[in-house]
Amino acid sequence: MKYKLIFTDMDGTLLNKDKLISKEDMEAIKKAEEMGVKTVICSGRSYMSLQYFVNILGFDKDEYYAVGYNGGIVYKTKNNEIIIQHKMKLEYAKKLLSECRKFDIDIILYNDDKIIVEKMTEEVRQYCEMSKLEPVMVGKYEDIMKDDISKILLKGSNDKLKYIYMHFLNSEFTENVDMFFSSERLLEFNPKNVNKGSAIKELCDHLGISTDETIGIGDSYNDIEMIEISGTGVAVRNANDEVKQKADYITKRTNNESAFSEVVGKFIFGIG
Repeated sequence: MKYKLIFTDMDGTLLNKDKLISKEDMEAIKKAEEMGVKTVICSGRSYMSLQYFVNILGFDKDEYYAVGYNGGIVYKTKNNEIIIQHKMKLEYAKKLLSECRKFDIDIILYNDDKIIVEKMTEEVRQYCEMSKLEPVMVGKYEDIMKDDISKILLKGSNDKLKYIYMHFLNSEFTENVDMFFSSERLLEFNPKNVNKGSAIKELCDHLGISTDETIGIGDSYNDIEMIEISGTGVAVRNANDEVKQKADYITKRTNNESAFSEVVGKFIFGIG
């Protein structure tokens, strides 16, 4: 099969435990490009959070794309020109936020290129540091919520987030927004029917290529739709079991062992 695009998740997939891209994976990205196969970052992060990685990968040039906000935005990486964007309706966001306030949990709001917080707890500080973004501090979210927003996420212990997940599951709230774990300590809310898989379909349609000509690589629950829609869906060895069940191939390596380069070797160069 002739592949044209490789869609890769970042945290837990292309990034190692130190949030870095290995030299081996960097070289694999370049070798794939020499074969006419471009890599597309496909992340839950905002496009400003992704900018650091766009720069070091050399994707800040014409005809390179990235997916942010778990499919909420597709854009050209050279100038952050938005190709496709989906936001959560303001009325749903306000209702969801009000319900989330009933739990003793850190709430983080995203809008466009801004990460917005009401208080700086240790959980929030760690998240902002990981995201490489300086947060905008506000007294109350509702004071700045004048229009549709990008997404809402909750950060805390896995046990508490599972409890909150069950609270919202099959409720009126999830009739209008999608809910998923992007990691064990992050529960996210996105616009309804917007995910990495829908973004891949939209970008492929925009570029005039088939999703069969793509590879999707991920590790967590928010990667499932990406893995399912790609021509070849790949779960890295450290992926959740549910993600592995959806994959066409499970790597022998973890994200800490340059799993991305294994995928390029196997599916682009026929090695291994």
